Amino acid sequence: MLAYGTISLILALFFSALEFSDFRIGLFMTLTLLGDVILSAGLTLIADRVGRRKVLLGGSFLMVCSGAIFALFENFWILLLAAVIGVISATGGDFGPFRAIEESTLSSLTTPKTRADVLAWYVTTASVGSAVGSELSGRLVSSLIAREGWTTLDAYHAVFWVYSGIGVFNILFTLLLSRKCELSVQEEAETEESGTLLSNLEDRTEEGDEPRPADPPLSKPKKVAFAQVSKETLSVMYKLWFLLIVDSLADGMVGYSLTVYYLDQKFSLSKSSLGDIVSISYFLSSFSTIFAGPLARRLGLINTMVFTHLPSSAAVLLFPAPSSVIITVALFFLRTGLNNMVSLMLL
Repeated sequence: MLAYGTISLILALFFSALEFSDFRIGLFMTLTLLGDVILSAGLTLIADRVGRRKVLLGGSFLMVCSGAIFALFENFWILLLAAVIGVISATGGDFGPFRAIEESTLSSLTTPKTRADVLAWYVTTASVGSAVGSELSGRLVSSLIAREGWTTLDAYHAVFWVYSGIGVFNILFTLLLSRKCELSVQEEAETEESGTLLSNLEDRTEEGDEPRPADPPLSKPKKVAFAQVSKETLSVMYKLWFLLIVDSLADGMVGYSLTVYYLDQKFSLSKSSLGDIVSISYFLSSFSTIFAGPLARRLGLINTMVFTHLPSSAAVLLFPAPSSVIITVALFFLRTGLNNMVSLMLL
């Protein structure tokens, strides 16, 4: 997310500096998101067979490659191909292969009692990473532009080298992950636990004790999609999926990169100021996420989602109206400060 934060600030500005039309910028965002979804879905489906750590390693390698291509080339179609096949975040959010695998790993390593809090801190630390990345990007671009011989495009290319470099760190950190992340290890632990239960049952039977009816089934259930989900839960799940689709449709129109581009076009702010704004918004997002768990326990998941989503959506609705940069930025902060709480409720 540190890497995604660095490019969320400059991506649309980079294309604008290359004098690409707004239509091409929108086309790039659309196709990149589509590529991210397909790549994420494909890698997630094979992650447990190939190995979660191997998939994360492959995603990190794609980050390095796509960042290097953006740092070296300025042709629209080459950049689009690199973004679709590689790992480039068009919105500043994590739509690559990382989030789905990381969340499934964290979920399998935690208990129902601790899972919500762990995921809350997961989202919080991700937002902090994005905040630092945006701040770093804005300061770096402003600093390089101020130097003699550096153009705005040169500064943007430098940021993509930073993105590629962070991908190298991703590779190194992925190599440090333990085998406990893998599904096969977790299944071995479950099998060993089942074996212990069976052994205890046999011991009780040998002693003449009747097995209790409440003992858990020892046979491994056949894996069927959604087999473990009740019909009532499925009904709620499908409704939440529909709400998520509608919400994502709206969010896709006002992603971070496009919002920064809008602020730059309307108010002509410096890159360091834009970096400050985006960085603060990420910090607000991470700060609000900390309170998502306690608030949900007090109000309930659905109520918390509704009461945070309504003001966030209202801020987006009113965003184009003010002519004052202060009011516009305040609405932006309101939206980003509450948006992650909605996402967490859906998790």
